Amino acid sequence: MHCPACQTPTLVAIELDAGLGGLGCTHCNGVLLAVPAARQWAEAGGETAWAGHVEAVEISDSGAALTCPRCRHFMGKFRIDAGVDNRLDLCGHCGEFWLDAGEWNLLGALELRQHLPSIFSQMWQLGIRQREAAANREGRLRELLGDADHARVQDFARWLRGHAQAEAIRRYLGLH
Repeated sequence: MHCPACQTPTLVAIELDAGLGGLGCTHCNGVLLAVPAARQWAEAGGETAWAGHVEAVEISDSGAALTCPRCRHFMGKFRIDAGVDNRLDLCGHCGEFWLDAGEWNLLGALELRQHLPSIFSQMWQLGIRQREAAANREGRLRELLGDADHARVQDFARWLRGHAQAEAIRRYLGLH
């Protein structure tokens, strides 16, 4: 089987963690995993022995579209989290996914290994977009108002959220 990232015929059986095996490329250090295997590993409480242990390595990302080495279909790219440039590649046909070199450690550093199967879900991807949209709105408001006034607006919003008469205040301000 050929590596989807570097095209060398060097995929060999590896074990990323106890109970989580895949096929690793000896040339580029990427890893091919199956979604069901990752889900089973996560549900079984995977990486309990590795909690807090993440090796620092250089992280790469295959920018180009990849072809699944198992079934030869194109793999889709899925975001990992807001503010993270790397994308995980998933074959929607056979359920295999590709981790580029260092992405396993990136997932560990972000404490997202246990959520690995969920990263490919529509809900996860929507959550990323929503968090980024909220951060963009905050950034635009801060830019418009300046730091001091932005802080005052945030203080007011916190006060309003906790106030017993929040709805009446919103109506008075025309915010309802």
